[in-house]
Amino acid sequence: MPTLTIVMPRVTRLHARPEWRANFSYLPEPVRVRWLQRAEALTSSTPDAAAIAHADWARAMVLRLSRANVPIMAGTDTPISLLTPGFSLHEELALLVEAGLTPLQAIEAATLTPARFFGLENIMGTIAAGKQADLVLLTANPLDNIRATASIDAVVRAGHLFDRATLDELLRAAPESDGRAH
Repeated sequence: MPTLTIVMPRVTRLHARPEWRANFSYLPEPVRVRWLQRAEALTSSTPDAAAIAHADWARAMVLRLSRANVPIMAGTDTPISLLTPGFSLHEELALLVEAGLTPLQAIEAATLTPARFFGLENIMGTIAAGKQADLVLLTANPLDNIRATASIDAVVRAGHLFDRATLDELLRAAPESDGRAH
């Protein structure tokens, strides 16, 4: 699990993107304020040679490991390093593709490979009759562009369909939530 989103933030400058900072609105207010301050401070700095070298090394290692058939899993270690839970996985998938994985390999790194790692591939990790199926339905094909994983049209979770309107309502309510599952 290379967690490129942790290795590469100063190089990718994710914290400088306004659309990324917008994700902070889903965090509790004290965290949101602190993260916005940290993002602003980081935005005024430039990546040093060591950060660039580490990022280049990490990308190269992902490709080398993949070519050597070492299983790669997607993970982000959120909520650290200004990585908003949920949103950061889409960024990790994009970074895996930038490192040389195919979009399918990146998707498998978040689905099938973890299921295999935990010995659960008979019940999850792929879509098949008799398997547990939490699904994200997209408006675009992520095999054409991995960033399409963020174009979510609907989610099926525990047998319940959450259409785009319902998802939007959940997102609108998130800042008002106390953070506990209900």
